[in-house]
Amino acid sequence: MYSRRLGAGDLYPLFACMLTARSWASITKGIDQTPVSETEDVEIRVNAAKYLPRINELLNKVPRQMLLLLKTNDLLRGIETSLQTRANATSFINMSRCCVRALSR
Repeated sequence: MYSRRLGAGDLYPLFACMLTARSWASITKGIDQTPVSETEDVEIRVNAAKYLPRINELLNKVPRQMLLLLKTNDLLRGIETSLQTRANATSFINMSRCCVRALSR
């Protein structure tokens, strides 16, 4: 199972939510099928505080390379929020390609 290889194990739903900044309901429906709503944003903020100990546990388990991806992803999200371009996944896809290239060297 890929979640175990990435260090997430049984916390894969939380890991998926952290990686995509989407709710588990949106992930299971397909993040390309459901636009981000204000309600979902509030749910994510509330759950981030609620699951902080589990988030910390997960971050302690994942490889350092994955922490780099998560932090870069977080920074890109912040920039996209400031520029009001959150719906555009282009920067995430480009960042992912660059990180995969760098890790494969």
